[in-house]
Amino acid sequence: MERYRSISQLRVAGGQRITFSALTWIFLLMSFLVVDAQESKPVSNIAAIDDHAQAIRQIVSARQLIEKGINDQDALRLVWAARIFRKLLIFDGTIPQKVGASPLDVDPSTQETFVQISMAETFDNSVRALLPLARQYAKDNTELSNLIAETAATAKFGKNGTAYLDFVPKNSIGTYVIQFGAKKSAAIFIESQESKSELNLIIRDRFNKLICEDRKSGPTAHCEWTPIESGEFYVQVINAQGQDQNFIMVTS
Repeated sequence: MERYRSISQLRVAGGQRITFSALTWIFLLMSFLVVDAQESKPVSNIAAIDDHAQAIRQIVSARQLIEKGINDQDALRLVWAARIFRKLLIFDGTIPQKVGASPLDVDPSTQETFVQISMAETFDNSVRALLPLARQYAKDNTELSNLIAETAATAKFGKNGTAYLDFVPKNSIGTYVIQFGAKKSAAIFIESQESKSELNLIIRDRFNKLICEDRKSGPTAHCEWTPIESGEFYVQVINAQGQDQNFIMVTS
C-alpha cells in the first residue's frame, strides 16, 4: 500500500465544458486578491502558533474547494485551491506521539512517532495534481487558461516544514498524544489517502474531557481549540471502515 500519495490526488472523472456567471467571477477573483493580500506580507521562519492554526484553516478551505470543484467539474475552484496552497504558510507542526492503534480501545504499550514528511512537498504535489485537472475542466476558456498559467508560475515554497504520515488499521482507533501551550490556538487536520474513505477525529484532555470532535462523513477531519493551560491532549483517529487507511496529519 502506498503511503506517500499527495493530499489532493483524489478520485476524478472526465471533464465537460463549464461556464461562470459574472457574479461568480467577481466573487472568486476577489477571494484570490484576499488570499494574496493575507499571504504577501513577510513572515519569519518561526511563525506564531496562531498563524499555524490559520494556515490549517486555509488547508480546510482549500480541501472543500477541491471536493466541490471535482464534483462540479469546476476549474475555477480548483485554481483557487491551488493558489491557497501556493501561498500557504509552511511550518514545522508540533510532533505527535503514537500510543496505540487497537479495535475500540487504547493500548498504551507502545510509543512511537509518526513518519515525518515535507509539508512543502506535500502541497506542491497537490498543486501539480490540481492544475492539469483544472485545464481539463477549463477546455478553451481563455481567461481560465491564463489564470491557471499564472498560478503554475507562482514561486514555490521557500522552506520544507513538517507534516506527519501514519496509518490506522481497519475498524480501529489510532491514539496519539500531543503537547500544546496555553492560550494559543491549537489545530489538527487529517486526511485519508485512500479512495472512498472516511475518518473521524476526537480530541480529549488529560482528564478524558471531550475537547473537540469532527464526525462528519468524508476523508478529512479538522479540530481547533484554545487550551486554557499547557498540557497533553489525546488525539483519536477513528477508522470505522473495513480497510486500512494511510492518512496525513498537519498540526499547529
